[in-house]
Amino acid sequence: MTAHTPGKWVAMYLSGSAEGVIRTDDEHSQPVACVDRVTPESSAQEEANARLLAAAPELLATLKDAVAHLRSIPLDPGDDEDDAPALTAAEALIAKTEGHSA
Repeated sequence: MTAHTPGKWVAMYLSGSAEGVIRTDDEHSQPVACVDRVTPESSAQEEANARLLAAAPELLATLKDAVAHLRSIPLDPGDDEDDAPALTAAEALIAKTEGHSA
């Protein structure tokens, strides 16, 4: 599976436009996705959705770092890896974003 567009992403809405765009925040400024405003009343929620989408690469990188750190901590005697459902869920989510099954 192809990897996502690298780099930091930003959400932008043009003034008076019904369409927003998620772009890379670099000198090439590549479009990643478009976000439409369905109605003027829903624009606040759609802008929040766009911000969440724009944060996705940083969220994924941070989650990967956290999982790697937690996996580097030795288990205490008698501990079982299956006793860490949040860690298991995080690894499954990472696999899902990368197009792999957990």
